[in-house]
Amino acid sequence: MVKPTADYLSQAQKVIHKVFLGARPRLLAAHGSIDETIKDDNSPVTVLDKELEGELREVLDQFDSSIGFEGEESGKAGSEKTFWLVDPIDGTESFIRGLPGVKHMATLIDNGEPVYAYVYKPLNDELFVATKGKGAFRNGDQLHVSQRPLTRCWLELSSPLDNSSTLPVIKAVAEKINGFRIMGDHTLIAEGKIDGAFAYKPKGGPWDYAPRALILKEAGAKVANLGLDTYDFRNFDFLTIHPAAFDELMPVIMKAIEENPS
Repeated sequence: MVKPTADYLSQAQKVIHKVFLGARPRLLAAHGSIDETIKDDNSPVTVLDKELEGELREVLDQFDSSIGFEGEESGKAGSEKTFWLVDPIDGTESFIRGLPGVKHMATLIDNGEPVYAYVYKPLNDELFVATKGKGAFRNGDQLHVSQRPLTRCWLELSSPLDNSSTLPVIKAVAEKINGFRIMGDHTLIAEGKIDGAFAYKPKGGPWDYAPRALILKEAGAKVANLGLDTYDFRNFDFLTIHPAAFDELMPVIMKAIEENPS
């Protein structure tokens, strides 16, 4: 297995981007005009989700067969120590409806930790990448999260609103910030347009959250699972925002959770 050096990741990025850039005409033509089927978890999937994941899986195996693969649509194969975690179309519902927020995402996981993240927004041809310890970039320009005071912050919310244990926690957070947004686009946080994200008992899978966490951390945010100082990409409860706001908000969240157990 090849160590994920800067040169290795650069080559891998070219392989991944070639697939998604090549598929862009298909995706643009189908945006808002494609049929879907509903999976067991009540989420939609299209033929393009499956086709793109299959295409990427094949080229990554040709690039380096020692690296495993875990995709939203096709599951796991190969190494579970070092593998590509892939969401072929993040925002499938938006894709079907002809809305923005459509992304292709691939994350390299090594020893349980995201070390490289690729996020491509085909509708406006924007490429976001992050490498552990090397920063986050959009089309080559370095990204930085906002430094707004907590009372001015907007947070992306990922939490059910019909759960008696989550609503008091959401309310406690809302009292400390400027407001919640449900945009479904974490790149806005990396760009400093939205200030952070709060996820508590959300839907989704690890392919949704791993790239978000690495890009935001490399853009200067603090990222940790609720009640912890560390981040596990298979634990979907987390807070991410700039460090000063994080340190102020996390105790509020944990107090509310303790007072409103599941």
